[in-house]
Formats: sequence, structure tokens, C-alpha cells
Amino acid sequence: MVLCNTLNKIEKTRETRNVALSIQKSTLRILFSVSNRIDRDDLMEQAFGYINTNELKKAAKIGNQLLKMKYTGGFEIMGLVYMEKGEINKAIKTLEEGVKKAPDIWLLWQLLGNAYSDNKKYKKALQSYSSALKCADKDVSSIYYNIAIALSREEKYEEALKACENVIREELLLMRISLKIFLLNKLNRFEESIDLGKRQIDTLESSEQDNTYISKIYSEMAIAYWAHDRDEINALKHIFKAIEHDKTNSDAMNILREVENNSSKTAKYELPPKNWTEV
Repeated sequence: MVLCNTLNKIEKTRETRNVALSIQKSTLRILFSVSNRIDRDDLMEQAFGYINTNELKKAAKIGNQLLKMKYTGGFEIMGLVYMEKGEINKAIKTLEEGVKKAPDIWLLWQLLGNAYSDNKKYKKALQSYSSALKCADKDVSSIYYNIAIALSREEKYEEALKACENVIREELLLMRISLKIFLLNKLNRFEESIDLGKRQIDTLESSEQDNTYISKIYSEMAIAYWAHDRDEINALKHIFKAIEHDKTNSDAMNILREVENNSSKTAKYELPPKNWTEV
């Protein structure tokens, strides 16, 4: 009887110890998982920073590190690195592998669509965007904006305009307006282009968003004014507004040359010197 009680106590002690070990292992797994996720998030943030500053070697190093960690964000980083380097085929190969391994991640599908679009493979691009739209938690506005770009590159301007209607996220407002005015100009709907631009002037001037897109809107409005009825004053006014926001805007410079080559001396629009900032 004493022996039996002793054995029972030993068995219970073992059971208690096994449960404790199991809990400890489970806790360690959770902590390791959380730590791993934090590490991956930090690495992703670092990699995006390097891509933004064009330090592509450093970004690629992190991308490969993420892939070794079997984290799908590595495909995203490497795809972006290759695209920034102009190595589109490598980007496509990397992102194709990514969507095979993680077909439920919309961002990989969108990036693959972007790479196909850059490579003028528009049918495959649209198929990729369609796959992105089927994923959970996708950014519908972002995907449709890229769909509109692919369609515009294919010169399907009406379809591109329809796609723009699905770009509703506030952060993409200026990008959508810029693209819509460009598409309206391509369709020779210049009055609509000008009207859309006019309705957004207050938003443009108070916006804290990327000056690049504000500049594009002004240059497209200039193109519309000039193409519609050779309105030199308004064309020049909007050209200089475009240059004020982005001195590298090649569309603004091109339309400026065209207007100046065909305008009268009395129609010149002078930009106030105080608005011109040297770099």
C-alpha cells in the first residue's frame, strides 16, 4: 500500500512536471513567434527605407534575409528592388514564385501586375490585379489605380476612366485626379478636364501630399487649355504653377515650348519672381 501511494505520488509529480514543461514550451513558442514577427516588421521597415533612398544593395540583403526566414515579405522587397533596378524579368520571376507560395497575399499579386504592366504584358497584368481583388483584406483603391494605369498604357482610355471610379481612398485623391485629367485629355474631352481641375484647385493648394501629382494636374490642365482653344494665358499660368511644384516636370516643359513657339508677344504670362525657388 505504501509502495502504491509512493508510485502514485511519483506519477503525479511527473504529470505536473510534464504539464509545466508543456506550458513553458508553449509560452516560449508564443514569445518566439512574437519576437520573430517584430524582427520581420523591423526588417521590412528598414528595407523600405533603403528602397526609398535608393540603397538597393542594402534592401536586397534584407530581402534575402527575410526569404531565409521563410517570410513572404522577402518576395515583396526583392520584387521592388529588381523593379527599381530596371530588371523587370527578375522581378517577374521573383514575384511569380511569391504568389505560388503565398497566393492569398494581395500585395504580391499587385506587384506582379505592376511588373507585367512595366513589361507591356497588359493581359497578364490585368489577370494579376484580378487575383489581387479576390484576396482578403486587399486595398481595392490601390489595385484599381494600377488597373487604370495598365489600361491607359494599353490606350484603353475609356476603360481606364471607369477603373478610376473605384479609386476612393483619400490618400490617393491627387493621384486619381491627375490620372483622370490625363485620360480626359487623351480622349479630347478638354472641357471636362479643365472643369475637373478647377473643382480641385482649393484641394491642390491646401494639400500636403506629393507635389509631383499636384504638378501633373497643373500641366495636364495647361495641355487642356492649349489644345481646347489655344488659351495662351491660362495655358502659361498653369504651366508655371506646374513648374513651381515640380521643376522636373517634363510635360510642363514640353507644353511650354509648344505654347511659346506659337504664342503672340502680348499673351506671355510672367511668373512672379517671389514664387520661383532656386534649388
